[in-house]
Amino acid sequence: MLLIVQSSLSGVAATVTGLRRAGLRADVTDRRPQPYGPVMAARARWFERRGLAEPGTTSEVLVVIRAVRDPAARMSVAMAGTRDREAA
Repeated sequence: MLLIVQSSLSGVAATVTGLRRAGLRADVTDRRPQPYGPVMAARARWFERRGLAEPGTTSEVLVVIRAVRDPAARMSVAMAGTRDREAA
């Protein structure tokens, strides 16, 4: 099992999609609003300029992504590799 704590400002959907493409079952299992800490507060304008946060935002949502091996997906990835080697 893999647990990732990630800011909602940093592409949660892309992380979940990537984990699933790697053959894991992945879902967001928890969300919690959190005031910006010193690092996030120092970068707030950067997030605003890039459209990741509304002007004046002082908090983010932290998410927990849980990923586990998916035996069915693992088999499918393994079989695809076998087909690729046989075709070569």
